[in-house]
Amino acid sequence: MNDDRRCRAKAKGTGKQCKRAAINGGTVCSMHGAGAPQVKRKAALRVTQRKAELLVDRLGEMRDISPEQAILECITEAAGNVQMYRRLVAEAGLPLDSQDSTHPLVVLYNQERDRLFSFASTANKIGLSEAMVRISERQGEKLVEVLEAVIADPALSFDAAQRDVFRGVTAKHMRAVNA
Repeated sequence: MNDDRRCRAKAKGTGKQCKRAAINGGTVCSMHGAGAPQVKRKAALRVTQRKAELLVDRLGEMRDISPEQAILECITEAAGNVQMYRRLVAEAGLPLDSQDSTHPLVVLYNQERDRLFSFASTANKIGLSEAMVRISERQGEKLVEVLEAVIADPALSFDAAQRDVFRGVTAKHMRAVNA
């Protein structure tokens, strides 16, 4: 038997490790406490986490991404996860404010909140918000350049009045998007 799957309990008299298999996701066998509710919950949590890790390992892909973009994606994902766990906890009728709760959903919710805080702290430490403002400004400048090139393109045959209307309509829609 794989030592990782073996019960970790030891005999009092001999000090030898139990030879039985631990429950799935657990560290002990049924003879050494695997029936306890907290052991079952922890084992179920480990099984769920391992399944998720295997899925990510199988579905993950290599990407060329900047550190700033990676942190932003992590923040977005973690924020979405926190929202989803919050909904699942509420649907289960569990209290969110209980920090010592052992229910797997509340544990996952609190872990994800901690993860989100960690990502946000990292973003703050590296000055990501200032960098994002600069990137947004550059993107805005590029968008203006593209739109100016489009309305000046001879293939469209816009006269001066039409170009002014296009600029006004574009500005109106940009304000609506940013509102």
